[in-house]
Amino acid sequence: RRRGLGRGSRRFSQGQDFCSIVRPLAESMAGAVDWGDLAGWVGTTFAVLLFLSPAPTFYQIVRERSVGDFASLPCVMTLLSCAMWVSYTCVTPGRLQSFVCNFTGIPICLLWIGIYAKFCNDLKPLLRQLAGAVFLWALLTVAVVVLIHDD
Repeated sequence: RRRGLGRGSRRFSQGQDFCSIVRPLAESMAGAVDWGDLAGWVGTTFAVLLFLSPAPTFYQIVRERSVGDFASLPCVMTLLSCAMWVSYTCVTPGRLQSFVCNFTGIPICLLWIGIYAKFCNDLKPLLRQLAGAVFLWALLTVAVVVLIHDD
């Protein structure tokens, strides 16, 4: 004989259904949930997933063993953006979701840049872009830290 929550189930007493048991629990939990915070973490999850959006492009690069006409600049700029956000969240309290999102984005961007570097014909433009991004990140981060500590 099959057991389960179907029509013949005897898990609930007479006149009782699943909703009548769960509803009071859900109503009591609704007040405990910070819906804004929950929405923020859902948004953080989707933002992290956006860092994976170049995967089909890089799959093609690996398959063809060439970067073709793909540019490296979008990946380098995404890396710079993530680094800037991580710096900002380190000096600004209450920005955990932004920190998690962008701190996760940095290794993903480095993976894309590493794949690009492996299959590109000329590393010099990529290295110039990376050097410029690191310089700009360091300059702005130092400037922000100095300005914040002067307040």
